[in-house]
Amino acid sequence: NMKAINYARIAAAIENYKMMGYEYIETPWLVKESTVRITLPVESRAHKTNIDYKCLVGSGEQSFLEIKNQLCPSKKYQTVTPCFRDEKYDELHLPWFIKLELIYVLWKDENANAILNQVTNDAQKVLRTMSGVNTLVKTEDGFDINVAGIEVGSYGIRSHHEFKWVYGTGIAEPRMSQAIARSEEIIDKQNKDLMQ
Repeated sequence: NMKAINYARIAAAIENYKMMGYEYIETPWLVKESTVRITLPVESRAHKTNIDYKCLVGSGEQSFLEIKNQLCPSKKYQTVTPCFRDEKYDELHLPWFIKLELIYVLWKDENANAILNQVTNDAQKVLRTMSGVNTLVKTEDGFDINVAGIEVGSYGIRSHHEFKWVYGTGIAEPRMSQAIARSEEIIDKQNKDLMQ
């Protein structure tokens, strides 16, 4: 069941994040299994391929980790990759989708929480240009942004050996389109109820 991906929304988001100082870089879609394992949930499988024994990425975060030696500390980056997931699938959880991923590479004793707040804030602003309204939800790892009760992005701080970073969803499709459609349905229903 293929859902329509709104590439125009992704393109608009790239431009918005560029204006906020996130440098756009291309990142690999195939990475070493050891890289995938850094962020892979314990219960999930890595998507192995026959190409150089590499795996399909579960998110752009893994793509960034694969090239972490090329990333500068104290710098904001964005990339767009497909995401391949091994989880229970439903209307909102798909085997693959497209996501713009944000990363901020932390430098030694930078205030990680302040930067997490900044990245989350930036994403809220950009997503609000598309959905009108969104809400911030505190999670174990950091924050989620919800639109019409649908989680459209997750934000947090991670580290692996010496490398420490803030990650976040810039936009994910078709999830964002699904959330906007749900939000429009809710507004239509409210308007109809008011008319009665």
